[in-house]
Amino acid sequence: MSNDSGDLYIGKNVTFSGSITAPNSAVIHGDVKGHLSTLNLTIGSHACIAGSVNAKTMEVFGVLRENVTCTDLLKVHETGEIHGSLEFGEIELHSGGVINGKVNEE
Repeated sequence: MSNDSGDLYIGKNVTFSGSITAPNSAVIHGDVKGHLSTLNLTIGSHACIAGSVNAKTMEVFGVLRENVTCTDLLKVHETGEIHGSLEFGEIELHSGGVINGKVNEE
C-alpha cells in the first residue's frame, strides 16, 4: 500500500544516520544522527537527535543536540532537552525542560 502523505515515523530502538527530509511531519522515538528537515516535528521522550534540525514547529519531549532551527513555535516539555545552537520564532518552555547553549530568537 502506498502512502503519499509525506509523513515520517521512526520508532523506539530504531537508529538512523544520514539526511532526512519529510515534507509534512516527522515523529521520532528513536535515535537520529545527521540532518532532519520537516514542517512539523515531534521528538518523543526516548528519542535523541544529534545534528542539524530544521522545522516550522517542534514539540520536544526527548533530547536535541547541536544545531536547531524552529521558525515558528518551539515547545520544550518537562522531559525535553536542547543542547547546542538554537534559533526559534516563539518558545514555550515547560517546568523541567532544559535549554543549554547559544539561543537566538528570530
